[in-house]
Amino acid sequence: MENMKKLDYIDKKLLNMLQSDFPIVEKPFEDIAVSLNTTEKDVIQRIRLLKYENKIIRQIGPVFNTNSLGYKRSLAAFKVSEENIDRVAEIVNRHPGVSHNYKRDCEYNLWFTIAVPPEDNLENSFKRLAELSRIKDYMFLPVLKEYKIDVKFDLENTDDYNENSNTLTKEKNEKIEVGRLTDKDVDFIRVLQGDLDLVSQPFKMIADKINLSQAELIDLINRFLKNKRMRRFAAVLNHRNAGFLSNAMVAWNVDEDNIDEYGKIISSFKSVSHCYRRSVYPNWQYSLYSMIHATDKEKCEEIIGNIAKEIECNDYRTAYSVKEYKKKRIKYFTEK
Repeated sequence: MENMKKLDYIDKKLLNMLQSDFPIVEKPFEDIAVSLNTTEKDVIQRIRLLKYENKIIRQIGPVFNTNSLGYKRSLAAFKVSEENIDRVAEIVNRHPGVSHNYKRDCEYNLWFTIAVPPEDNLENSFKRLAELSRIKDYMFLPVLKEYKIDVKFDLENTDDYNENSNTLTKEKNEKIEVGRLTDKDVDFIRVLQGDLDLVSQPFKMIADKINLSQAELIDLINRFLKNKRMRRFAAVLNHRNAGFLSNAMVAWNVDEDNIDEYGKIISSFKSVSHCYRRSVYPNWQYSLYSMIHATDKEKCEEIIGNIAKEIECNDYRTAYSVKEYKKKRIKYFTEK
């Protein structure tokens, strides 16, 4: 929690706002400043410090819904010998569709997400990575059902992360039908997916690159948000530097007949950022996956215990992050 001590209450409130309520207006930082009772200059300066000095903010920009852009995505796991894991991680990282890659304390010790564009075969791409890495024991784990994806860290209330919100999350397995992407849409995605410039009118700078007015660009962003091609426009944080030092992937072996109920219950915990149903393997019968974040391992274990009691499940596997090899957003519609 060392970094947290450097933050005042405005910093914490600002970080919360940036993660969920980033204003899509001509002067977004001025809009934020009004809410915080400060100045646009102060907001921009604070964000610079939070990004470049504290290294809490990774990026500010769009969080696209991968599937709605035609891309296919999956979680994957390799079982790698300890002496080879760094080498294999480097091979995996070269794939431009790998956005997250972690060493975890589990027999399957390298976990990563891989995505490919519409014209590519996802499973074939994954198997090619396994072949290049000389890995024989692996799991390919595409999403069968999504219960929750909500990666937001509450900097103002870090003590209640082991609590159940008592609000069941709405299922998010609905199919999104938004029609074909136009060439204009693709140009918009290519330009917008970079990091937002910390200037008074950042959207104008983006609009100028694709010969749109600022108003047209803002309308496009709002359309993408409305039709769910974009989950949100927000800041992505480095959770460790923000004070959330422990994160665990927990895979649960639950009764398939009641898996939807369990998925909703797990999703209702504030500390859970992701919850999915995935495939099982003969030697890995864990079908429900959750990502849990807490300020330390003790709190993380407490949360896991509370979830286990809620869903009456004693058969689960906990895999803590040991080393981060890669964490960056996918670049859509690039030559790579």
